Amino acid sequence: MALDPLEKAVQIDPQHDFSQFLLGCALGRLGKFARALSHLQIADQLRPNNPEITRNIGWMMCMQGNFKEGRTLLRRAIKLYPKNALAYNDLGASYLFGEDIDIDLAERWFKKALEIDPDNAFIQSTYASFKELTRGIKKKRRG
Repeated sequence: MALDPLEKAVQIDPQHDFSQFLLGCALGRLGKFARALSHLQIADQLRPNNPEITRNIGWMMCMQGNFKEGRTLLRRAIKLYPKNALAYNDLGASYLFGEDIDIDLAERWFKKALEIDPDNAFIQSTYASFKELTRGIKKKRRG
């Protein structure tokens, strides 16, 4: 429902960084990663070094399979704002996909996210899903 008004807002004022950012986020949630990335990069040009814009660009890169660059941007987002638990959460999730899966590293990033924001329902849910997903993998490793 938000997509049409956000697209109109960007058409009216393409230089409005927050409209570009919100449109990029909405497109990302719809799985339209290339379009999302385009709007997020415009937002980044308009408001450079914003940790939340950087985080979302990093995550969109990961969702497109570019994990190396995506993780670099997620780490940059953390340097810009070390208390952004979602950046740690995204970094953890990035290690569950791609060719270089690293369950232990993913768990460390998830735990850091929870340490920063223990009451965040999204992060709690992500970590619970991670634990459920990896329970079977860890049993296979031991067996």
